[in-house]
Amino acid sequence: MTAVIDYLDDDNQPVALLRPSEDDLEYLDATTICREIKESDFPNWEDRLRDHAASPLPHMRTQRQRRNDCQGQALAGGTEARRHYTTGRMGQLSDIYGYNATEYITGPKNVGRDRGSNILIGVRVITEGIPNQNIKPGLPTEQEWPYDTYERDSSEFITRAKNAAITDGCVAEQLPMPAWKEMLIAVAARGTGHIGTYWPPRWRQLNGKKCMDRAPRGGGGHATEIIWAEEISGNWYLVVWNSHGDGFFYMSRQCYEDLQQRQFRPFGGRLLMPINAAEQFVNWATESPYFE
Repeated sequence: MTAVIDYLDDDNQPVALLRPSEDDLEYLDATTICREIKESDFPNWEDRLRDHAASPLPHMRTQRQRRNDCQGQALAGGTEARRHYTTGRMGQLSDIYGYNATEYITGPKNVGRDRGSNILIGVRVITEGIPNQNIKPGLPTEQEWPYDTYERDSSEFITRAKNAAITDGCVAEQLPMPAWKEMLIAVAARGTGHIGTYWPPRWRQLNGKKCMDRAPRGGGGHATEIIWAEEISGNWYLVVWNSHGDGFFYMSRQCYEDLQQRQFRPFGGRLLMPINAAEQFVNWATESPYFE
């Protein structure tokens, strides 16, 4: 019998995630640039996912959020994973900058209020930055913008951001969350899924980890990042990076398909793909010139 774990201690963390407006969704839809994810462009993608050497998991850092900054944590984790895919290197990026930036784009008066932010505005931090302030897309390093230097004033945030060295977000395309098989191909091709769900879920145990087997239907909102997939007993599970000190959890096909059918509403989700994903697929683990 499958064990169900409900309300574990590491789920009792700040999880504030705001719901995007229809304007936010229309804005991203209007700026969507993407190519169709075709299986023929990514030969032997299942073998890529089965290759443990290709997985970013051994290189990811475990984080435990102490504010309502799950959005920033997910942005940083996803960007770190994409940079590992595209450059072969794993650097630590500033999650708290990502959170501050989403607060600013939501409205400058929100900076420092620690009320959370929404998934779709987070995508804008990575894909376009803050153009009206000439701040480019991406995140500074954790060393330059440490977690404990959360800015409380919008003008001070902008002054500091303009002087920061922003690391490219490694995103060329953002698009709605795709169907199950295309999502597996996307993570094999270095894409990540920036998602929001109700929280906490009811968990089941799988392979020594927690598994979100059914889409949560109520509670607060929480941002996480789909960064990989693993095959367990003949079934594929998405690997979702979390910020509650537990590293990652699994997401089953039935859970994903339920959420994808609704495009992860009410919180939203977006697939973030790197430049020339199909072309780079055959050059996995080689240093890429595109982002340096």
